Amino acid sequence: MLKKGLWFMFGTLLLATSLSVFVFMLMIMIICRFVKGV
Repeated sequence: MLKKGLWFMFGTLLLATSLSVFVFMLMIMIICRFVKGV
């Protein structure tokens, strides 16, 4: 039971990290495109 909860926490943490990295990359792309446009 404890192991399952630990795996669930790890999976959630991994998902949150990958999601934040994806959003960060998206923001950088948008900023670069905006700067090139100006």
